[in-house]
Amino acid sequence: MDIRGKTAIVTGARSGLGAGAAAALRAAGATVFGFDVSASEEAGGMRHIQVDIADADAVERAVAAVMAETGRLDIAVNCAGVSSAKRTISKGRMFPVEEWDRVIATNLTGTFNVVRAAALAMSRQDGDGPAGGVIINVGSVAADHGQVGQAAYAASKGGVMGLTLPLARDLAPYGIRVMTINPGLFDTAMAAGLPHVVDAMLERMILNPRRLGRPEEFGALVRHIAENDYLNATTIELHAGICPT
Repeated sequence: MDIRGKTAIVTGARSGLGAGAAAALRAAGATVFGFDVSASEEAGGMRHIQVDIADADAVERAVAAVMAETGRLDIAVNCAGVSSAKRTISKGRMFPVEEWDRVIATNLTGTFNVVRAAALAMSRQDGDGPAGGVIINVGSVAADHGQVGQAAYAASKGGVMGLTLPLARDLAPYGIRVMTINPGLFDTAMAAGLPHVVDAMLERMILNPRRLGRPEEFGALVRHIAENDYLNATTIELHAGICPT
């Protein structure tokens, strides 16, 4: 895919991995719309549309707004997510079910809300042959190596990874590719919220380079996936060789 002139949506585009993805796509010549829970406005060279991805109707309206403005949708990147750090039982109390629902609603159901709306829009592209497009979802290394207190988060990201192949099979007749990136520990607000002792422990697990990943490194992979038409139906781990115990 030649990204120049294409239209992309990036959820969670205001910060962290989403900002890295949006910047990389803009640099390649795409028109980028950021889907965020904060107010709608122009910022950082892109239009931000206020939408909670856990709200299916709001997602459909946001995608419709993009289509009304540009007439097409070529790339969708699902970076929006929330974290959770609660043990299954702690001090005689069970994991709060509302916390489980919050994490699953955003990270898994919210991702699928965007996928289905974006896929429908992509399937209606003008032109000869299959419509085409690419959907890039964001899982986590926690999907395979969840740490203490990450039951809800790991389950949500494992679900995102599990969506990859069936989505790709569903959407192949429309020429739409589906990929997932499982990042490791990146220099984002989510990582900054970890206790220092946990952050230091996780950083020691990284092989080389032994540092946090940078959003621009994530963005570079997003751009490559969009440009490389032979990448489909699989998950790429981006974590500098992290070796969780």
